[in-house]
Amino acid sequence: MPDQWYAVHEVATGRLVSVGTVVADAETLAADGLAAVAIAEPPSETVQWDAQRLALVPRAPAPPPDPLEVKLDQAAAAYKEALRAQVATDATAVK
Repeated sequence: MPDQWYAVHEVATGRLVSVGTVVADAETLAADGLAAVAIAEPPSETVQWDAQRLALVPRAPAPPPDPLEVKLDQAAAAYKEALRAQVATDATAVK
């Protein structure tokens, strides 16, 4: 039987403090202002903690890159490469 996973959170804020398969008893947690909730599986890169729901929820997909930023990044990379080539040419000419 697989281990049960728990998320330990602050009672006042819902902020996630820790996750694991072994947690202190409820009285000990409560004395520190904490509580534990059972979660289906260990956290992964595809989920995030929702402090309001006190649960792991699917992480929103990353937004696609802005086409203008992509073009600017490409232009900057091309400029840097041209500058490196010019510096190398100038350094060879000085020798």
